[in-house]
Amino acid sequence: MPSIYLLMIVASAFMHALYNGLLKQGEGDRRLLPGFFIVATIIAWALVLREGGLGAISWSDLPTVYLAALFYVMYQLCCSKAYQQGEISALYPLTVLGPVLIPIWAGVFLGERLGALALLGIGLTVCGAISMKLKSLTRSEARKAFRLHDEYSGARWALAASLVYSVGAIFDKASVQNFSGTTYLAFILSLMTVNMLVALSLSKDREKQAPRLPFAWKSMLLGGVALYLSFMFFRVALKEVYVSIATPIRQVSILFAMGFGAVILKERINRNKLAGASLILSGVLLLAQR
Repeated sequence: MPSIYLLMIVASAFMHALYNGLLKQGEGDRRLLPGFFIVATIIAWALVLREGGLGAISWSDLPTVYLAALFYVMYQLCCSKAYQQGEISALYPLTVLGPVLIPIWAGVFLGERLGALALLGIGLTVCGAISMKLKSLTRSEARKAFRLHDEYSGARWALAASLVYSVGAIFDKASVQNFSGTTYLAFILSLMTVNMLVALSLSKDREKQAPRLPFAWKSMLLGGVALYLSFMFFRVALKEVYVSIATPIRQVSILFAMGFGAVILKERINRNKLAGASLILSGVLLLAQR
């Protein structure tokens, strides 16, 4: 893989970790994530207008863009449902299994074919993501996870999150090729924003959320810029790189999130996290050879 695309995916992962870190700081304020998307959408359309407008648009491909946006929002909703039924630390590993499923869909629908080295790299990144979030690397903990007991009772929603994300990634790859970079970002961000606002307005538990915090405009603006850059870097690379390769490499966002947690939130880095970080880095190095 050309190093420029690897750097773009890593930069996308860094920006992803940054805006998620801002979300964690503003935990309890449900306006932040939609605010990030609104800011990112405004940036995207401003750049489209700066470049002279839409020009020639492949309107027939917009339904595919919509499906990508819809499945990505469904991923967020499934994650939210899962975390309502169990602990995030226990369920998060089950929401990051998309890279296991994506090569299957990509092989069937996009004709992507991966070698043994790439498959090993995907396996290492996924195992690394899981081991970083499991409470302990023990047989009893694994049995508890597979039996969907106790804090893993929301696992069905977590697994559904991985499934819908993997489908969204296929629609994303299929449609990104047919648009200019700025135009595609404007459309997919707009559609994700609309879907998210509709979902939030229909949410039955919106009254049960934590009280609203004072609205942090600086955080919203910074998060919106970070979200736009995360989407932009990843989609530029996605035009040239197999989705089966790009998605697992983006798991390095977990490493950036770990760094933010240690530096800003003073979170401890235990052996599980170090082992997981080593696996993710090993997997990314293998995938970079593709």
